Amino acid sequence: MLYVMMYVFRLIYYMFFESVFGASPAKFLSETRTLNVDGSRPGFKKILLRTLCRFVPFEPFSFFAVNDQYHMPVKGWHDKWTRTVVVQEQQTGVKGSRYFLLIPFFILLGVAVVVAHWRYEEHLSYFYHKHEHEQKIQEIEHGLKNLSSLTIIKLTDAGRPYSSEATYLKPIMTGINSHTYVQFTVESDYNYNMVMIGELLEQKSESMQQVNIADSMLKKAFTKDYNRYRKRKQNTADLLGNGKQYEITSVAMMYQPIIKTGSSSLRYEGGEGNISLGLENSGWKTRLIDIKNLKGSIVWKNTLPQEIEGATNKLNKQSFSIFGTYTKYNEKYDVLVSFENEYGERKVYRVKGRGLDRSLTEVYPDTTP
Repeated sequence: MLYVMMYVFRLIYYMFFESVFGASPAKFLSETRTLNVDGSRPGFKKILLRTLCRFVPFEPFSFFAVNDQYHMPVKGWHDKWTRTVVVQEQQTGVKGSRYFLLIPFFILLGVAVVVAHWRYEEHLSYFYHKHEHEQKIQEIEHGLKNLSSLTIIKLTDAGRPYSSEATYLKPIMTGINSHTYVQFTVESDYNYNMVMIGELLEQKSESMQQVNIADSMLKKAFTKDYNRYRKRKQNTADLLGNGKQYEITSVAMMYQPIIKTGSSSLRYEGGEGNISLGLENSGWKTRLIDIKNLKGSIVWKNTLPQEIEGATNKLNKQSFSIFGTYTKYNEKYDVLVSFENEYGERKVYRVKGRGLDRSLTEVYPDTTP
């Protein structure tokens, strides 16, 4: 496909410049022009034939031959077969060779455009990952503030940043300014999700090793400042008393959904649009019970309550969507999406955006949307 596109572009390039201007950009720079052997300007058909001759295999090697049948040097089969020649012309004003000075200018311009685009993409990436980090820190702080026997804390060894090993903690006893946890370490975290870890912690907690950790130590084991985190200057702590420095990477509540964004679609036609915002649940089974607009006029069409299955393994995230119709093109929206588990516990997420460009954040009871 790439070769076809190259041939088509080459055909259009020569056809346009040589039929309209009588010369390609390279000929403008070298002050040359394509003419018939009798000195007249070639017509459209001859230019087409001349261009097609360029695609003949080994045609570029024909430039090593010279034919003076028409008392003029004819170089290349595309000139010989079409009875055309490339002649030097005398131009007035600025010499064509001066235009070669534009080459470094356009090179520098192209480099500047590429660098500017790269910096812009880097800027967008920075704020995207900063937003993701801030959401993670908010989840960690909320989880540590509301520790219960259903909390799962994930730790990673800061001394082995590229290791897939992870340690999980679950509180089993509350003390004065501290908690006793059961700990469970997996060699490859890629094979587990929070649902699977929760089941293991429930089933084998009696045989697992226990550790007492001060609440103040937990607060030292995560990094709020994104720039410090980005430079790998994370806050860590010896949480397990084994001489290793650990970092808290996530905190989750058992039997709650873990909602992230998924694939979405958008269509607008005839004054009305359809939007489908994809979501994924990598946590426990839940029910979608409410979709409420804070901003925008999208009419949501989901049949509520809607059952959302839980994740069964690390790779199997349950995909679903909230979908509706709207009449204002490219309208901003701000939506609260509420879930409820089988124990009546609620979890609320906020979706803000325009079109398919959106963000998802969890709304906690002690915050105002």
